[in-house]
Amino acid sequence: MPTLRPTDIAHATWPSGTGYTLTRRYRRCLVNVPMISMNLRRDQRVGCGALASVGRGRGPRRAIRAFTLIELLVVIAIIAVLIGLLVPAMAGVRAYARNVKCQTNLRSFGQSFQMYQNNYKDLLPNVRPFYDPAIASSSDPALLDILAAYMDVNPPKRENPDDPESKYIPVDPFFCPSDRKPEDEAGLSLGISYEYWPGMMMVFAEGPLLGDKSKAQRLVSNYWRNGTNIPVLSDAKAWHALGGNKGQNGLFYGDWHVGEVDISPREQVENSVPQVPVIPPTPPTPPTPPAPPGP
Repeated sequence: MPTLRPTDIAHATWPSGTGYTLTRRYRRCLVNVPMISMNLRRDQRVGCGALASVGRGRGPRRAIRAFTLIELLVVIAIIAVLIGLLVPAMAGVRAYARNVKCQTNLRSFGQSFQMYQNNYKDLLPNVRPFYDPAIASSSDPALLDILAAYMDVNPPKRENPDDPESKYIPVDPFFCPSDRKPEDEAGLSLGISYEYWPGMMMVFAEGPLLGDKSKAQRLVSNYWRNGTNIPVLSDAKAWHALGGNKGQNGLFYGDWHVGEVDISPREQVENSVPQVPVIPPTPPTPPTPPAPPGP
């Protein structure tokens, strides 16, 4: 039987072949224990207390550490705070993405307007402001009927072609991704989320021109060509109120850039109809006096 020496106890080592282990807790205490003949068993008391961890083939026992109720509640509270901070941030990111998508749609319209003007002597289309295929005709087309050929996309269609009251199926680039509130929807009811302001001004100008559409088209096109802060195309509603802006994107004439609309386009159009030049009437030709009688 091997003999336990104080130096073996102090260094927590045992003679080879015994298979015993000892915790550090008892090293200093057991150094002073006299040499004994060892035939140690588990939980055998050796002078200074029970060697609970002494046993053949076993190491030190460790207590299982578990969460307390307070610690669990603190973790739940931290997670709730993080969710409260991240959810509004994610909503802002989604709104920003919809705004970028809307601006991309308007830029697509800008390229189409430029190609149309190249073919029609810098004139803007004289069309109805809103889209409705039920009343579309060659003599009274809508903006989407004119620009579809330049955008390489078909105009939107109703869910039920036989029902004029059914909603339109959203199609890019005619629909703003933020045009989704039932009280503000424009695209689902009108086929397009954007308003064409020159078309509305041409309607107002046709009255003084006695319904002459070609003259109204030239008059309004010259008005935009001379410079104005009224956009050619803009959101029908203020859907993008981010960071204090007014929430409407607009497509502006000239370089066809997209920016924020800081005015009310409808009020500006109603108050800015170009004046029709008044041509004074030709005075009546006086009657030719009769020739004097001959001699």
